[in-house]
Order: sequence, then structure tokens, then C-alpha cells
Amino acid sequence: MKLTFLGTAAGLPRKNAKCSSAMLEVGGKYYVFDTGATVVNKLVDMDKTIEDIKAVFITHCHADHLLGIIDLIRCVNIPKIFTRASIDYYLPENSVINAIDDYFNTLMGGINKELNRIHNFTEGLVYSDENVKVSAIATAHMRILDRPSYAFAVECEGKRVLFSGDLSQHLKFDDFPKVAYTDQFDAIVCEGAHFDFETIAPVLKKCKTKTVYFNHMKQPNIPIVESENSSGDYPFQMVVVNDGDSFEF
Repeated sequence: MKLTFLGTAAGLPRKNAKCSSAMLEVGGKYYVFDTGATVVNKLVDMDKTIEDIKAVFITHCHADHLLGIIDLIRCVNIPKIFTRASIDYYLPENSVINAIDDYFNTLMGGINKELNRIHNFTEGLVYSDENVKVSAIATAHMRILDRPSYAFAVECEGKRVLFSGDLSQHLKFDDFPKVAYTDQFDAIVCEGAHFDFETIAPVLKKCKTKTVYFNHMKQPNIPIVESENSSGDYPFQMVVVNDGDSFEF
């Protein structure tokens, strides 16, 4: 299994860093988590094809985690070019699914729904195939707006990966996924934009994992994470990731 970060910036893109998107490669297929980055362009640059994407999972419907889905749907909509491409997309808000549908109906004659299968999901098991099992865990990132947001726990090839998604400001609602305290993970992908490292540190020390990958990171937190990683105070490695970084486990 390979984990590749397609976009690692928070909120707005930075030089050499697009907005949030990560991809698991399992059994020769791709599973994308958030599409803030332009996934199509990223895959082209990596000499990979969208025809190998099986499913896309959106943690929440903020633009910096979502907007790349439009270009992905647009490309899959052209079967004469991408003859084998068909993708399942999982979004947490029906209103956003309807807005995407309206966009394509207005500008492009609609979505080819045999190739682009868009689903609404809630907490629990979201997706399962021969390679992966994906479960959603509710978080509080958008609670004050009465809108949903989720973390994802992924099982594949005997490995487990947790994507935290964006969490509440300063972890106000104590919404770091508790499964990280009870179950062993090979990797936790933790956002780093909505709290200081001092806030997340005691939470991390309860986690059972081999590595924590920090993405969606506030710049001031980066040297702190790097310093804390070398301190020996944590039973796992901590890595601040950049666009294009890949890790196999």
C-alpha cells in the first residue's frame, strides 16, 4: 500500500503546495481522500491515470477539500477519452451533491451518472471492495454551521490508516477520533491548521500508531513538530508532509 499526498496546503494554495488531497494506492487502484488539489493534473504529472481511481471520499464540503472534484467528474464524463473510467464519489451533504448536479446540468449538459456515481454518506461503513474498507467517523469541524464533517478509518492489506479530516478549532469539541486511542493504526494523517501543537500534543500521546503524518499544516507549527519528533517523547514518528510525498507500508 502506498500513501501519496497530492495537496497539503490549508485554506489557500501556497507555492508548491495545493489544497488538501491524499491518495491510497492498493492493488493497482487509487482511493482519493479530499479533492482540494486538482487531482486530474496531479495524476497526469505523476504519469498516472484517472482510469485507476475507484473511489473518492470527501471529509467535508469546504472548497479547499472539494473543488477538484468538478474537474474529475468533467474528465470522467468524456467516455471517448477515458474509456475505462468510472468512479464512485462519497460526499456528506445532499445539498452539495445537488449543487454539483445543477452546475453540470447548466454548463455541460449533465453528469454521466453511469460513470460518475455520486453518493451521500453518514457515519459508519461507507465503502468496501476487494481492496479497502472505509468507515466514517463524525467530527465537529462544521458543527457551528449545523453541517457534517468526518474522519475516515481505512483498512487494507492488513494495514489501517486514519484520516482525521479537519477538526474543531482548538479541539473545542474534543473531536479527535477516539478510535485512535483504542485501535492500532499503521498511520494517522492529521490535519494541522485548526489548533496549535500544544493543543494536539496530549491527544497524540494517547494514539496507537507507527507514524503521524501532518498535512494541512499551519506554517508556525512545522518547526515545532520537527523539534518534537526528535525529542523522543512520542512512541511514533511524526512527519510534516509536502505535495508529492509518498510512503509505503
